[in-house]
Amino acid sequence: MEKRVLEICEEICCQKISADEQLLEEGLLDSYRIMELVSELETEFKIVFMPKDLMELENFSSLKKIVKLIVEKIKGIK
Repeated sequence: MEKRVLEICEEICCQKISADEQLLEEGLLDSYRIMELVSELETEFKIVFMPKDLMELENFSSLKKIVKLIVEKIKGIK
């Protein structure tokens, strides 16, 4: 799963990224790209992000945090 999330993030950010890279701080994700990412992730993993997930931008700050959120969604935790 992490590999596929990485591929999606790299496609949206238009560059290679690392698992710990700070996507928001480094300007790789902005509000438009976050929505694009959310749409791709929902389609790929058949999950739905709730508005509260989107309001917590920290959820999208790094690849590791994005994967963690997806796992929680799949398991029904969040």
